Amino acid sequence: MKESVEIARRYSDAVKAGDYETAASLLDEELEVVPPSGRAYGKAEITSAWGSPGFDHLEVTLEERVFEPDGDGRAVMHGTQVFHWKEGGDVAYTRRLTTRYLVRDGRILRMEMETA
Repeated sequence: MKESVEIARRYSDAVKAGDYETAASLLDEELEVVPPSGRAYGKAEITSAWGSPGFDHLEVTLEERVFEPDGDGRAVMHGTQVFHWKEGGDVAYTRRLTTRYLVRDGRILRMEMETA
């Protein structure tokens, strides 16, 4: 259980720092990502999104991250997404994000996100 929390934290830290090589190394080739929309996608789609500009007028950061075990081979991260206006930097809005990770053989096999 401890390993899954460490892998999830290392992945999240790497993405937050823009260290996409490390982040990608922690993803299984069979990765399934399930965002709040429910439209699942894989490793190729998530890695290509890292280099994209994102929103036209907003930048997003992930704050107040807390990682916990969530069963055998599983971890959960609770955090707050903060959306800032690119012009001026004011906060546009915030929302809670929960990401559940399934880890197999030292790599993330599944990430499922929920927002509130």
